[in-house]
Amino acid sequence: MASTNKSCFVICPIGSPESEARQRSDTVLKHIITPAVEAHGYAKPERSDQIDDPGTITRQIIDRVHDADLVVADLTELNPNVFYELAVRQAFHKPVIMIGMEGTKFPFDVAHQRMIPYGLDLDSAAEARRRISEQARHFAEGGAAGDSPISHAASLRASAGDGLTGAVDVILSEIQALRREGRENFAALGEHLSANRIADALRGSGIPVSGLGSLLTTLPTQASPGGLGSLAVGISEEKSTAEPLSLLKRNRQPSEAE
Repeated sequence: MASTNKSCFVICPIGSPESEARQRSDTVLKHIITPAVEAHGYAKPERSDQIDDPGTITRQIIDRVHDADLVVADLTELNPNVFYELAVRQAFHKPVIMIGMEGTKFPFDVAHQRMIPYGLDLDSAAEARRRISEQARHFAEGGAAGDSPISHAASLRASAGDGLTGAVDVILSEIQALRREGRENFAALGEHLSANRIADALRGSGIPVSGLGSLLTTLPTQASPGGLGSLAVGISEEKSTAEPLSLLKRNRQPSEAE
């Protein structure tokens, strides 16, 4: 077992003592969630009814929903408290694993997101434990949290809300992603930049697409391997609304090292 230096919080329907919901929650926590996450360095998962600290329970729950390194959300019974806490977690774009009992009909807003079904028979429990373990390992190794409707909307709003700055930030983030992947050849820039993200940012910023050329040439050269200042960009006024990236004429100038 890996060292336990990361926290895990479980949000789920709990129910009153001796209720069916409590018995199911205890079983899932003990036999499915706990062994799956502990194998990857997470401490024993905590549930809201296990919080012993003095204070307001609602505040303590939200603190843990925000602060935990990993949250596991059991959407069985479609409990409104669970959905509220899940939305809080997703708003911060932090790692969350969503699970639900087999046969649960999930609402449209979450139905398209990755969900791990579980059953209480041995085979179903083992499969759910395996899949939770895979996601826990991904997050323990620094993997990014998946997108959600909340994080996606927040990203678009942030890009569009600040006009020019938002558009520049989107473009720079795409170029930085290109660098992280080790693709330092600007001849491939048009194929790897995300046309949809840049187009969304520009539409929200109010910047005429025909002005993108001058915008790019003003960016600092340290923003990219070859320097955007060395990238000659020409944009056609007539075609700018249809295919913005096809209008980027890329002529990377050789550096002194070359």
